[in-house]
Amino acid sequence: MKNEKLDLGLNGIPVLVELLNNPAEEIHSPASKALRNISFGKRNEENKIAIKNANGVATLVRLLKHTNNEDIREIVTGILWNMSSVEPIKLLILDEGVDTLMRDILIPDTG
Repeated sequence: MKNEKLDLGLNGIPVLVELLNNPAEEIHSPASKALRNISFGKRNEENKIAIKNANGVATLVRLLKHTNNEDIREIVTGILWNMSSVEPIKLLILDEGVDTLMRDILIPDTG
């Protein structure tokens, strides 16, 4: 399946981002996997910007900070990595997420 612009006709990307705020953890996995898939690759810059515009960076960082689920943490880190290929989004990720990424992802994994 090719990575293509998500077009659900009803602002699908904001809906996926909002699902990450759902208190039911089982909702986080499919929503985050969908966001990871549509943010992968250079041809999906428009999707990355749409995720950012839906308050996606703050939502992803908040989920990363509060989940103990390693699979979700890996997926969210991947989404942030995918999005960081767009320079203005990279700066936003640094502003909003560097503390969490350092404290919760990079430093604990250094062993």
